Amino acid sequence: MHERKIRRLAKPMKTGLLHLIFSRFLVIILLLGLQIAIFARFYGWLYDLTPSYMAALKLAFTALMVIYLFNNSMDSSAKLTWMFLIALFPLPGAAMLLFTQTNLGHRALKERVDYRLQKTKTLLEQPEGVLEELEQEGDGTEALRIPARGHEWGEAEIVRQATCQQDGISISAC
Repeated sequence: MHERKIRRLAKPMKTGLLHLIFSRFLVIILLLGLQIAIFARFYGWLYDLTPSYMAALKLAFTALMVIYLFNNSMDSSAKLTWMFLIALFPLPGAAMLLFTQTNLGHRALKERVDYRLQKTKTLLEQPEGVLEELEQEGDGTEALRIPARGHEWGEAEIVRQATCQQDGISISAC
């Protein structure tokens, strides 16, 4: 039998436990865990150092955030939810509020789309008079409009008008 020679463009990927151990994912998880441990230890060290100062600082920060939320123009149920979160977890709650208020991801995406639209605006030319033609044709919902006062349309009238419209006859001539 003939054995075919196979040329591989890349070596086969490691699978299973070895792939997890030697991947970037494990490194990122370990570094994230280390960072959380350092922050927790630093917070504990500061709290042990000056417990009364930390409690006062937390209380002042929470009060400032509540005052900020009172003056914010968001919905009152959202304000109450944010106040509850900030009262329980002052720093993480404030960080989440800041993240949602700044809307960083959406703004960056919007700027990128606007930039692309400006760059390609000249590449797609619109024929003259297209908008005027669309306005003259109508939007196809004339049969669905509410009748004038004192005039009740029955089901048969609506069907008749829809049929006329499909046939290309204007509603007034139908």
